[in-house]
Amino acid sequence: MEVVKDMPDDKLKQFIPKMGDRMALIRFCKSTFASRNGVSLIERIKLSQSKSCGVDLQLCQSSTKKKQVAVPNLKATRTVNIGWILNGKPVREKNGGGRRSCSLSKEAKKKDILEKAIEFYFPNGVSVSGLKLEDTDYDLLDFKEHVLEDDDTITVGQMYAITGLNLLRFYLSTNIKEDIDWSPGNAMKKLKKNPKKKSPKRRKYPERNMPKNKNDLNQNELEYGFDKKNNDFEDTEKLSMTKGLEIESEKNPDEETNQDFVITQTNVGENRELERFYDLENDLDELEEFLIIHRGKNKDDFVREENPSNNINTEDVYVLPNFEDLCGLDGEDFQQPSVPESVSLTSVGSSSTVSSITTVVVHRGQIFKELTTYFIDIKNVDNLRIEVEIIGTNGIKELALDGGGVLKDALSEYWSFFYESLCEGATLKVPEINYMYTEEKWKAIAKILLIGFRQTQYFPIRLPKPFMEYAFIGKEVSDIKEALLSFVSEVDADIIKMALTDFDKTDTEELSEVLSNLECKHIIKKENIQSVIKHLAHTYILQKPMFILDCFRIVLKNKMTFEDIKKVYEECEVTNRRVLGLLVCYDADMHKEKEMVFAYLKKFVRECNKDYLERFLRFCTGADLITCSHITIEFSILTGIERRPIGHTCNNILELPLSYAKENFRVFKSELNNVLKSNVWCMDIV
Repeated sequence: MEVVKDMPDDKLKQFIPKMGDRMALIRFCKSTFASRNGVSLIERIKLSQSKSCGVDLQLCQSSTKKKQVAVPNLKATRTVNIGWILNGKPVREKNGGGRRSCSLSKEAKKKDILEKAIEFYFPNGVSVSGLKLEDTDYDLLDFKEHVLEDDDTITVGQMYAITGLNLLRFYLSTNIKEDIDWSPGNAMKKLKKNPKKKSPKRRKYPERNMPKNKNDLNQNELEYGFDKKNNDFEDTEKLSMTKGLEIESEKNPDEETNQDFVITQTNVGENRELERFYDLENDLDELEEFLIIHRGKNKDDFVREENPSNNINTEDVYVLPNFEDLCGLDGEDFQQPSVPESVSLTSVGSSSTVSSITTVVVHRGQIFKELTTYFIDIKNVDNLRIEVEIIGTNGIKELALDGGGVLKDALSEYWSFFYESLCEGATLKVPEINYMYTEEKWKAIAKILLIGFRQTQYFPIRLPKPFMEYAFIGKEVSDIKEALLSFVSEVDADIIKMALTDFDKTDTEELSEVLSNLECKHIIKKENIQSVIKHLAHTYILQKPMFILDCFRIVLKNKMTFEDIKKVYEECEVTNRRVLGLLVCYDADMHKEKEMVFAYLKKFVRECNKDYLERFLRFCTGADLITCSHITIEFSILTGIERRPIGHTCNNILELPLSYAKENFRVFKSELNNVLKSNVWCMDIV
């Protein structure tokens, strides 16, 4: 290597003609020679030092090469985190809560940890917000939010060894005693006016309570949207659709109308969503945008307004955070919404047997997952009727009773998610095979389709008609080539249409590119273009999703006829003309102002694109397609900041303020568009 390193380039060229190879060889020789010299120099230095010190060189080398072994942790203390939970809700740091870290002895036990937590959150026996420790029932929870057993033998060190966690977390759980009426900022305890009247018992943590009875609501809950009146609930089965939440129904036999529904969290370790409760009273200064939900003259009025003034009567106003997914529609009347007379329900599992009503609780943004999971275990849906309760993204139940409108809103979100996540296609959507979805899940989706159509006339018309015909009657009857044209993009559809009608004028390069995207292996000619397109349509509409069709067919077989399917697609299709035909006004006193506002609405509908038409229908009826025979227009006298449209989704009613008559059409259109394009619609009904 030394020879090659020092050899002149002209001589080295005789052996290695290419310049790059010579440079690589010289670089390799230099690096190897330098590393060897370095190692030998180090060895010589070690040898000289060992001789001068009288130390054996081999022992020195073995000691330097030996890796250091970590010494076990010999500290006598360990760090733990402590938090505070009041009545099942985490207390934030600015309210005297938050997470605190401290070092405790490894021999510390439950009593020591509890004393440390009380020292943090209740100095001198009183919290920062004025709550006295003696007014609460308190205990210590572990990191799973389970009550820590009163065992004097287990220590912090043993808990670290058992759990294997890097950092242990404990919670001071406090529940205000039943005879104490306390609110933030009020340090004085007040006995309730009616101490003899029994209120629902609070469950000790880890079950987080969200009481719905007036006697069990504190002042904050009344301010932030819970009912101020005692509500009568039907004695129906309460079910929950999430892993961590379930509904328990407790009925007092002595009082027919006193029924307490408690939301209980049983698996807090896996589902921490309820920790997202917001202390709205203290956080308004941090919210850049929030909603004002007014109570109108009727109980089922709701509307969204942005950036309100501060002079609104807070007794009639609910303030909610502006979450992107928090939307909802109202519903109180338990009357079944009207449906188009031409659509038959007799073939869709209707029965003279009294249907059982089941209440399903779902979460906004998780409706698809939770409904599908619930219907997996439902074997027969012929006599089943469901009502839906929706919990918003802030963890609080939306104020609505399902009279049809809440179910339609849930179905709209359900099928929108289905189209986006499990389907492919432009206008029409075809389900795509997904390895995560088994036969039971696809059958559950078919059950939801059947239930939704039977109860609310909601039908997923964005699924191709031939696809649904095969699922219901076992064969496709409609033109499958038309379905393919709606399945591909609009640009590709125009090219295919041109090839089908006038092949000679078609750009063959563009046509080949379009068909290659559809994995076409044929050589396209004028003679075979019709058969090739039909074959591609059959492949993408029926053959690829055949497993899904077979699963659907198990549930939907013979539930509808071809005529029923045809009528459904015609009745549910959203067009400007058909939506205009739904608008009716039965007001006997139609003076000039009412006629002008009604004319504004008709003009608005004429100018809407399909996206805004679907938003308009969902605002008025709960469904983003046509499921009713009419939308009734009524008028209100709201003015100023209170002016807004109000939708009643169960009865398909739209209320418009008469004050719009004093404005031009541009103002009316702007305000209505702002409502429709909002990501947040909230229910204001109890």
